[in-house]
Amino acid sequence: MQVRIEQVEDGQAEEVVIYCRKITPDVEALIGQIRKTVPDTLTLSFFKGDEQVYLSLREILFFETEGEKVYAHTTDNAYEVRQRLYEFEGMLPV
Repeated sequence: MQVRIEQVEDGQAEEVVIYCRKITPDVEALIGQIRKTVPDTLTLSFFKGDEQVYLSLREILFFETEGEKVYAHTTDNAYEVRQRLYEFEGMLPV
């Protein structure tokens, strides 16, 4: 497994991206460690049409499935989750 760190400028969002062929116990353990150290202002990527939007979990009221799609709802919008529900659930803090 390779580790690459890139510094960002002030004002740019920090993010952790994990590229993997499948979610293994090692990857799950890594995700768990990251969740323990990341503040509860964790942001995730959602989509409104073709636009990618980053939202804090605090902004999400609930998730909904409609056919094959999963949506995250805020007070005034619904955003598409591009992962399967079980994949997305694995990314959420416990």
